[in-house]
Amino acid sequence: WDELFGPAARFAMLVAALGHDLGHPGFSNMFLIDAGDEMADRYNDISPLENMHCARLFHLIAQEHCRVFEHLPQREFKALRKMMIDAILHTDASHHDVVLKILQALYDVHSDEFDSERGGRVASGLTTAQLHILGTDSNRRLMSRVLLLGSDESNQAKPWRAAYAWAELLRDELVAQGDLERSLGFPVAPINDRC
Repeated sequence: WDELFGPAARFAMLVAALGHDLGHPGFSNMFLIDAGDEMADRYNDISPLENMHCARLFHLIAQEHCRVFEHLPQREFKALRKMMIDAILHTDASHHDVVLKILQALYDVHSDEFDSERGGRVASGLTTAQLHILGTDSNRRLMSRVLLLGSDESNQAKPWRAAYAWAELLRDELVAQGDLERSLGFPVAPINDRC
């Protein structure tokens, strides 16, 4: 981690993790698109929630007392902003399979290096060969997507009380959407069906 992402990039990923669901209304992208919601219209039906989360996050950190990146040179901030937006946009459930397939393909191509104990290890526990593979721009981008996606989907890995509380909240959100879908005459997916 430390060798792949410098301190500013690690901080940017933490900020992205904090803001990746900022302002979430409790409905899925598909519901917003099907309902013709203003947010879906604004973002042309392309990851409306994630685009809104990014917009709100960057609006927030532009406020006077929230300018956590103001000390950075503009060029570095632009690169970090691009990484953060890319990672947040890839938390859209429609991207999950693609991200996992690319990660699996990376492993398949380099399984010898990832499974090997050969080579000197750097401080993070990666071998120099693994670091070389993961250190390319495209693989660093993939790793930022995977890290944020993992944090987004990690509630079930928390201690039981916290995991159960999050599961209850998610269930309530899903069935509330299902109730609204039913009232609007939309098909209700099994995961959203209270019955």
